[in-house]
Amino acid sequence: MDTNRVLQNEIGLKTTHLESLSGIFSQNQMDIYLKKKKIKWILNDISKAFTLRYLGVRGYKYVRQSMNFPLPGLSTLRSWASKIDLRHGLLKDVLNFMKKITKDLLLQIITEVYNAGYTTVACVHDCGGANIGLWRELEISIKNTEFKHLVTEEKIFMFADTPHLLNLIRNCDHNSTVRGTQRQNVKIAVQLMSRKVGTALCHYIPGENSKDKKVAQDTGIFFLLINNWFNKMNSYVLNAALPNKKPYGVELQQQN
Repeated sequence: MDTNRVLQNEIGLKTTHLESLSGIFSQNQMDIYLKKKKIKWILNDISKAFTLRYLGVRGYKYVRQSMNFPLPGLSTLRSWASKIDLRHGLLKDVLNFMKKITKDLLLQIITEVYNAGYTTVACVHDCGGANIGLWRELEISIKNTEFKHLVTEEKIFMFADTPHLLNLIRNCDHNSTVRGTQRQNVKIAVQLMSRKVGTALCHYIPGENSKDKKVAQDTGIFFLLINNWFNKMNSYVLNAALPNKKPYGVELQQQN
């Protein structure tokens, strides 16, 4: 009985220990901790390792070898780096590594882009946790929407991604039946808060219930407002057929 109790206590302590580490380490890192032989590193593990390696080889070796932190070997990083697609155009592999961008890294990128002959005037991204952290670093808020270019000292404006904002507006409705990955489906949100739906709600005739009529009208007006905002902020051509689908500022008299 005493032996069983001791074993149960040891198992309980080990389980608690592993649960506490799971909030720090990835599953692959946990497997190294448990001395599993074959580890297949995933992109998230590699990207974090590259971030640390970017700060210096000596620091990376110290954390991995002296502090026994479960990290991929340098040869593994070199193997991954050799497979990165460096053709002309959008470097998707590089973008995947930049999911957690910091203030210093962003300013460095903007400076390098400037040195290549391009001036950054705005940044756009979604409202994920890492990006909100970047906003805090740059002191971006509702009242302060810009930061300074390191070289030119001109203003660089920060924008939240319009489709992502539209999804957040739709998802804040507690009665919404949209679940799982459908919550990220922009097309459904656009169809819901569209001009057609907004106009239909404004002309809705519920019968004798005047309260339903008021709710329908208010919702319709809100949908029309959101639709007009989305068309302006999500525009990508100057010569769209309708003024409300052109970038804001091109047809100010009609857009206001």
